[in-house]
Amino acid sequence: MSEVSEDDGVGYRKPPRRSQFQKGKSGNPNGRPKGSGVRTAMEKVAARTIPMTVEGKRSKVPATEALLMQMLQRALEGDATARRDFLKIADQVSKARAEDDAKGENWTVIVKRYGNPAGCNGALEVLGVVVEVDDQLKVQPWVVEAARARGLKLSEIDEALVEEFTVQAGDEIRERMRGDGGWD
Repeated sequence: MSEVSEDDGVGYRKPPRRSQFQKGKSGNPNGRPKGSGVRTAMEKVAARTIPMTVEGKRSKVPATEALLMQMLQRALEGDATARRDFLKIADQVSKARAEDDAKGENWTVIVKRYGNPAGCNGALEVLGVVVEVDDQLKVQPWVVEAARARGLKLSEIDEALVEEFTVQAGDEIRERMRGDGGWD
């Protein structure tokens, strides 16, 4: 009689035993390669830079920053959905910042000017929150005092920024009055 080899019975749905996975061993011992997950793909797309015109200059900004700038612009133009979404994101960032402050972590805020959104500066002028000083809008000191009275804590960089854009004693303020007694 002939000996039975391990390849006997090979055929449809019967692979040879020598090519089958061994019990207790993975068919993919190295696993999925690092950097191939969905989260990483999202991070790559979000970090991609997009060419834009910012303050009249062509520059590249991360996609997330471009989306936020676009959302802010739409919100300032009166889009209620964009305003709600932008404020929701701002609230989440402020909550995360408060949690980090409670843990003792410090953040640096980078402020950029992206132009003069229609209506916003005019509304702030009408409310008396800002005034024009040397062709630049500056925040009234009482606004800064009110914010500090709420216990607002600022980093040195933020303090310098606030000081730069707050009306100082020597500033020449241009008050433009309309005929009806309001700001012009």
